[in-house]
Amino acid sequence: IEALWLAQLRKSQQTGVPVHFEYQDVRATGTAWLSVTDAIIGSGPSGRPQYSFIAEDITGRQHTEAALLESEARFQAIANLVPDLL
Repeated sequence: IEALWLAQLRKSQQTGVPVHFEYQDVRATGTAWLSVTDAIIGSGPSGRPQYSFIAEDITGRQHTEAALLESEARFQAIANLVPDLL
């Protein structure tokens, strides 16, 4: 995960525009999906880059999307068995 974050920070620094990414964060309490936007906002007094981050827990959305894909696959399997109805 650290490598992913560093790559996104570098991308934001190089392009000067906000970067959006999603990733699965495995924690001792369970797994969470996060949607993150980071942007470089300038340099501090030391000259080091400063960033702004927004992270949103999208675990519920990920579970809903997975359930929808599963439901669509079941429907497609049934529809393939009865092609004349569609």
